[in-house]
Amino acid sequence: MACVYGLREKPFSLSAELPQMRQVDQRVSVRCELTALDVEGVAGYINHRLLVAALGERRVEFSPGAIEAVYQGSGLINR
Repeated sequence: MACVYGLREKPFSLSAELPQMRQVDQRVSVRCELTALDVEGVAGYINHRLLVAALGERRVEFSPGAIEAVYQGSGLINR
């Protein structure tokens, strides 16, 4: 079994319309679309990643202003 992950800014379905992508399109069984996080989602993601990096200990905390800056700085696009 092979896994193919298509991470693109444009929907994968657009590339599947190309003749050379038809065989890939026929074999894709799961599709999903990630939407942008809201500011609360960004805060949750940052806090989760900090906990993982610190092996479960709370060593660093972002201020609400810092989280807002990350949220705005992302251009509202998840990467």
